[in-house]
Amino acid sequence: MAAAISTMALLLGAILGFMLIGLGLLLIPWAVRAMGATGEVCDLALQDMRTPLKIAVGLNVLNILLDPLLIFGWGPVPAMGIAGAALASVVSQWIGALWAVVVMHATLGFNYRMHGGVFCDCFILVGIFF
Repeated sequence: MAAAISTMALLLGAILGFMLIGLGLLLIPWAVRAMGATGEVCDLALQDMRTPLKIAVGLNVLNILLDPLLIFGWGPVPAMGIAGAALASVVSQWIGALWAVVVMHATLGFNYRMHGGVFCDCFILVGIFF
């Protein structure tokens, strides 16, 4: 009985997963444009999937390497426990974000002025302070 239930749960999960993948593929162009991407940015967002993959894999590998170092300590690095795990995650995420900014700058260049009004300013403040 347990085997049948677990098989059905896995099958249902796979079916729903594939349905969500299909829905996601249909909605990607709309979602990119809804976020305000136009022209070259929109085209790159829909075509270049290797760069975000490299960034995601890189920051996860960095997190995996930093976790034991900061949780258990090694050499001059003190053991920090749960705080060390949190610090490893934060450092990895920030390095991934900076990597993404560097890649975007190299690919697209930057207009250092943001024209988003109050809505954009609110997102920046939330991102910085929270």
